Amino acid sequence: MRSKQPVAPNTSRAAQNFIASFKEVESLRGFHEALTGTGRGYRPGMEVLNKSAIVLLCAIWEAYCEDLADEALTHILAQSADYTVLPDVLQRSIAKELKEDRHELSPWKLAGTGWKAYVHGRLPILKQKREFDFNTPKAASVEKFFEDAVGISKITDAWHWKHVSVEFARRKLDQLVTLRGSIAHRGSAGQHVKKEDAAGYLEHVIRLVMATDEEVGDELHRITSIRSWGGGRQVESHDHHAAGGHHRAPGAA
Repeated sequence: MRSKQPVAPNTSRAAQNFIASFKEVESLRGFHEALTGTGRGYRPGMEVLNKSAIVLLCAIWEAYCEDLADEALTHILAQSADYTVLPDVLQRSIAKELKEDRHELSPWKLAGTGWKAYVHGRLPILKQKREFDFNTPKAASVEKFFEDAVGISKITDAWHWKHVSVEFARRKLDQLVTLRGSIAHRGSAGQHVKKEDAAGYLEHVIRLVMATDEEVGDELHRITSIRSWGGGRQVESHDHHAAGGHHRAPGAA
């Protein structure tokens, strides 16, 4: 069964890019079915397609988070006449950075419209720091990144939908990223990945993108009073793969 893609007329550009990249992940599943059929059972030599899907899925999830943060920050800056419009948590982070900067002229970085360049210029640095500190797009890392980069706190609180709690959504993402690490470091000797496992993770990340997109869109509207995307779209489960408590751990019999 193909995962239902979150095609909507009012999503972020980051989500649209994710959807385009997601089709490449789906193509791996298509190859699997074309070569071996859709029946249940172990397919010798085909597990590499499942593992490749997991690695690619993590990559496009991470790219989505970074693209969305950039897009959200760009929207805030474009709609802000002065720095006071920035979320309080972001203002505090910037104030702390400037206070810790020993260069005596550092406050002048914010003079005129310089504050906009400074705020947006922090994003590549935060991306690099996140990769150095965490090197994974797990839930805690994603939450910290959005708070530091955009000023949106507790983004993962939006990760819930029918039959899925925030705790389950966070845990399943972390399991996915851990599995990706096992595959990347151990290759064929790592954990086994069944077709059903890969399908479940694909479905889960789609839900995360939908929920994250909607939450960030709502936050941008709250901050700037201008809606860039989103607005009232509900995230619901379309099949059993996303249901909390019904998904087997990777490699389980």
